Amino acid sequence: MNKGDLFYIASGLERASEVALLCAVLEKRGMHPTYKWWLHGGVQNEGPTRIAEVAEAEIDGVERARVVIVLLPGGRGPHVELGAALGKQLMFYKLEGFYDPCEIIVVGDTFMGKSTECAFYYHPLVRRIASVELLLAEVPHVDGCDCATCTVAA
Repeated sequence: MNKGDLFYIASGLERASEVALLCAVLEKRGMHPTYKWWLHGGVQNEGPTRIAEVAEAEIDGVERARVVIVLLPGGRGPHVELGAALGKQLMFYKLEGFYDPCEIIVVGDTFMGKSTECAFYYHPLVRRIASVELLLAEVPHVDGCDCATCTVAA
């Protein structure tokens, strides 16, 4: 993950505030989100047209991202987005003969021997990281960033 990379964060609605905080830190480090679904929250009660718009925007966000982060635990949506990211990689490979340079990262201790883990967390194209702090340790700070506000605790 590098400055200038486009990223998408998939997670459950109940984690929207954590996702917003992680997004803010990644933006401070020079990365750019492809879609901020947490700004509008749940749309289940807004009718089929709005739900379809959001579904399309979320999949578009995954498709445009250089880094797809799945913050666990999540619900059905993040797992669909994980599948979309894997599908994007596999289709690119079939068409081009090599994998797109997109990173797919599952973050959380949910995959560490718990009954809620999913087989796709272990797909060879998925990287697993135990915590947001360890994820951020891999993202370089940018010149002029205020490291005191450039962490998840900010």
